[in-house]
Amino acid sequence: MKERKLIKDIPEFILPKKNEVLKINENLISQVELLEELIDRNADIKVLTKEKDRIKGEDYYHDFVYFVLTKTSKTLRASILLAENVFPEDSQILLRSVYENYLTLNHLSKNIEELDFFLRKTVGLAAGIYSHPLSKNNKVQRNKILHPETGEISNFGISINKMADSINSLEEKEIHKELYPYLCELTHLNMISSGNYRDSDSSKYIYDAYHSYHNPYFFSPYVLIILCDFLTCEIGFYDEKMSKKIFTQNKVNKLEYLNFVSKFGFYKEGTNLTELIIKRLEEKKIRKKVSI
Repeated sequence: MKERKLIKDIPEFILPKKNEVLKINENLISQVELLEELIDRNADIKVLTKEKDRIKGEDYYHDFVYFVLTKTSKTLRASILLAENVFPEDSQILLRSVYENYLTLNHLSKNIEELDFFLRKTVGLAAGIYSHPLSKNNKVQRNKILHPETGEISNFGISINKMADSINSLEEKEIHKELYPYLCELTHLNMISSGNYRDSDSSKYIYDAYHSYHNPYFFSPYVLIILCDFLTCEIGFYDEKMSKKIFTQNKVNKLEYLNFVSKFGFYKEGTNLTELIIKRLEEKKIRKKVSI
């Protein structure tokens, strides 16, 4: 197996705009470190450590939010490591998971009653308390669940498209229509993504191409920025210190990322992703002071 070099160790004539990429990478790490500091300070688990009669409804939401943030920070770390080692496609495969986490938190903040799906229903199905019912044709209905004791049948599942409908920003909704299918193309065996695995004249498949090395740095900062906008400006934190630090770092990241996007751009036929991202990040955001 060939040894992989880090971006910082590869000459710039092989990796155009390498220094700009490394700066964006530094910003990503700084923001992830702040998320981890937030988790370290506030991610005490409430539901599993309290007496049953002392558990409050908001405890479930608190625990779920910090579970998602903890999972997100760890996945972002892995995605950054892959990008640094010039595994751009694999880095973006993990980024899809981070983006889905953001969509979930954003959707739940506006539809808190659907937390039941992520807690009682999914856990109950995994534990064998619930099961998928059978249709009249004896086929498993995976969009339904059956409670064996009561016989109650209820809907199961929340689609990505439904969660994306909860996004407030019109530009962000348009970006989603391009970003999410793109990340899915990389995740699944879709031949449209095969160009990432061919040499420059498309005569041979190769596993160490450099031509798309910067692609994770076009999308990872965007996903992390909109996540931090959501956390600090839409739901907010009781932890004022961390809220201010994340919000301030996010403003810095936006300015440098906007400059990066303007220089690099991202070409996908029939889309104007670059312009949409610039418009979205130029939206004025005000920090919200109190929530979770």
